[in-house]
Amino acid sequence: MDSGASQHMTPNRDWFETYEPSSGKVLMGNNHLCKVASVVSVKIKFHDDKIRRLMGVRHIPDLSKNLISLGSLEEK
Repeated sequence: MDSGASQHMTPNRDWFETYEPSSGKVLMGNNHLCKVASVVSVKIKFHDDKIRRLMGVRHIPDLSKNLISLGSLEEK
């Protein structure tokens, strides 16, 4: 969970239910520009064994960790 992230992002390609290639870029907090490979939904299994779907998740192969935007969650 990240209060500074403006979008949900993951480097994990295998988490995506569907995969639609994208040609965007996202500017990271360290001023590094990363390529967005896809923007769709993923299913995530939480510690309580419940599976939840996050919409609008960006696949960023260059990331080292997942980012779940708290601001995006609040909006929904």
